[in-house]
Amino acid sequence: MLTKIVTSTRFEVLSAAAILSMMVVMCLQIQYHGLNTGYDLKMHGYHRPGSESWPHAELVFKILEVAFNVLFTIELSLRIVVLKMRSFKSGWVCLDFLLVSISWMDFLGFLSVGMDPLILRLVRLVKLLRLLKVLSAFQVMETLYLLVRSIQSSLGALLWSFVLIWFIQIAVGMALCQILTDFINDETKPIDKRKEVFEYFGTMMHGTLTMFEITLGNWQVSCRVLYENVSVWYGMFYILYRCCFMFAIIKVITAVFIAETNRCAAYDSDLAFMKHQQEHTAYVAKLHKVFNKLDDSGDGYVTWEEFRPLLTDKRLQTYLHSLQIDTHDLHLLFEMMQSSDGTLDIHEFVNSLSRVKGPSKSIDVLKLQTMCGKMDKKVSSLLGAIKVLEDKNKQLGTANSPHSDDLVQLMLMNLLNRKVDTIMDTLISRHAVRNT
Repeated sequence: MLTKIVTSTRFEVLSAAAILSMMVVMCLQIQYHGLNTGYDLKMHGYHRPGSESWPHAELVFKILEVAFNVLFTIELSLRIVVLKMRSFKSGWVCLDFLLVSISWMDFLGFLSVGMDPLILRLVRLVKLLRLLKVLSAFQVMETLYLLVRSIQSSLGALLWSFVLIWFIQIAVGMALCQILTDFINDETKPIDKRKEVFEYFGTMMHGTLTMFEITLGNWQVSCRVLYENVSVWYGMFYILYRCCFMFAIIKVITAVFIAETNRCAAYDSDLAFMKHQQEHTAYVAKLHKVFNKLDDSGDGYVTWEEFRPLLTDKRLQTYLHSLQIDTHDLHLLFEMMQSSDGTLDIHEFVNSLSRVKGPSKSIDVLKLQTMCGKMDKKVSSLLGAIKVLEDKNKQLGTANSPHSDDLVQLMLMNLLNRKVDTIMDTLISRHAVRNT
């Protein structure tokens, strides 16, 4: 019983809810400390310290800290009891053990690392990644699940994109720093202009940071510095580099990430299953809508008289076409769907129309031609055997029996009917399997 509870989806959701609640409390703590800091710095609008604006806040935060520590300790204990020795091989359990230990050491005053304890508690938010598999069970989380899986599958593209951009920034930054060295060292130039250029391209770190600003941030400032202080030709360089070269590279990288997202959505089995379930549910709902439209009596059954208007109702036929259902042989379709009493209930209606969904494909026609060819050979063989039987009857003098020809024809018709029924059942079943 305990194993079923701890390994359930609900337990993971409750654990995530506790982490999110802790995050809300941490936000309130940061806001509280900010009120004190703003008051100490005499900032505008901070006329009272946090202890006066939020009375008893320190006590409430202490109580909540103990409550969260106890809650996470219980969660960790339950996981260790269920997993037993396997818990030491689980990275999540080891992370939980480390975070819980740090939380209790910080609360008891045994932890002194020169870092705000709130920063250490932020590590617990990493546990939310454990919900990745759980998200696929909820249709409302489909978009979030797709985003997380897309980021996960795009880590390789992200790494190499960063390497490419970093290499370009370093190469161009080195070139600009080397070119602008003469201007910075030229004592005939105004010292304030030389200092201004040095702030952007005086060292390798300055140049690299400036290049990232040009590529991804505000490039107008450094462009104006070089354009007005050094040469107007740097304006042309910025246009070519920023608006042409880097624009193309960033767009290509964006296209790669979009392609990775589409690939993840196309090949992820969980997403494919969720999409198939949603499409099937929506399709069945539309068929229910058609059935309710035909069921004038409201008794849950459709007779031929109620089904007949579908033959002339262009609006319903168009709606069926949108559901990929051919409406040319609706009379035959009703005969195939109806039960022995000549009526059609909602389950027969939905199941039958789901089977005939979509047009026939080339492989279906090929199967039909192949099976008809086999049937033609068997019929020819049967006719040959009957011919031999007739010849033997003539030799025995029984060919003129009044019932022999009728008997042979009856046997032949029964055999052909059974064969045709077998072929049609096989085609219908294969078509249904293909559609489902």
